[in-house]
Amino acid sequence: MPTEEPPDDAQGPLPGGTPEPQDPPATQGDPPPNRTERNTTNPDQTDLGNMPTPNGHRANVRLATLNMRGRSSQLTGTGPILKWTTIAKALRSRQIGILALQETHLSDELAMQAEQIFSRRLTIYNSPDPENPTSSAGVAFVINKEKLDTNNITLTTLIPGRAIFLSIPRKHGDTLHLVNIYAPNDLSQHAGFWADVVTQWSTHHLPPPNMMLGDFNMVEDPLDRSPARPDSEPATAALRLCRQSLDLQDIWRQTFPDRRSFTYTSAHNTMSRIDRIYADPDTGKCLSDWSVEPSEIPSDHRMTLVRFAPQHAPFIGKGRWSWPLGLLHDKPLNRTIHTLGLELQEQLGALPVHDRTSNAQILWQQFKDRIKKEAGTAAKSQLCKISK
Repeated sequence: MPTEEPPDDAQGPLPGGTPEPQDPPATQGDPPPNRTERNTTNPDQTDLGNMPTPNGHRANVRLATLNMRGRSSQLTGTGPILKWTTIAKALRSRQIGILALQETHLSDELAMQAEQIFSRRLTIYNSPDPENPTSSAGVAFVINKEKLDTNNITLTTLIPGRAIFLSIPRKHGDTLHLVNIYAPNDLSQHAGFWADVVTQWSTHHLPPPNMMLGDFNMVEDPLDRSPARPDSEPATAALRLCRQSLDLQDIWRQTFPDRRSFTYTSAHNTMSRIDRIYADPDTGKCLSDWSVEPSEIPSDHRMTLVRFAPQHAPFIGKGRWSWPLGLLHDKPLNRTIHTLGLELQEQLGALPVHDRTSNAQILWQQFKDRIKKEAGTAAKSQLCKISK
């Protein structure tokens, strides 16, 4: 299991090359106890993939959960928030709309610093550990502004540094309710932890959650460990009772009843699926594209991802391929297309009459497929030079 790490000695902003910090979004009014509400402006619409809703945001959204194993890593340097650079890149490259993070080791001051640096692309809803905010526990939701409207999102802290509840208003008047969990490493503490989650839920009069994501530090099914073995019965019973109270189910296990997939490998080379996403039955029908993948964010856990597509969301296909504008004046590619066009012209002139196996329509389609393939090859070699 992941262990607590000592606080980092190095402090200060990111090294050279980082964007100029912007002012954090202003809050409106005094929030009630343990609840934070932020209002931010609509983000710029910079991503043209898939079909956005009329306000520029997605009708469906990709969610992910990851134990990030602290806020710094030897791979990213010793700065206090350097790992957040890879987090911002992961959200964009993987098209993630909502990322639930555990073991963040992020104080409110560091969270504000990270949000100022990446304020154009993401918003952070953070809950640090009250005793050791920079060296123990911590949970956070990261919202991709290019995918979701961050106006009127509310955060409720259930257990500081361990459990938070996020409400995200959606199109058509519905709201997506999410829980981010980082359960204790000590299984003997689970019974009290899960009972406390249910108690806090009643105290805050919260609506039922649609999904519960996080690092549960235990499994309910022996199949989720290798070698297979059951976990502590009091711990699993407490989690099961909490799930039943909130009407949540392990949708991945229901979808793949016999599959084994692991998100964490211990120092003793034992594997487990301790990072999971639960959902209520109705939301579970809208989940697809499950995957467990290595993360570019330095961690000893793997990232669990799923796509949430509400029933009222429009069907979105693969889209229509278009010619990259940067290749319109590519001379080698144009010469190749010219040669292929001459070949096509000769083939059309030599066509037999009324031959169903070789006619103008088939040759024309083959020609388009060939130049599309040539354009794809050229794009990989030429456009990447521009990005560098």
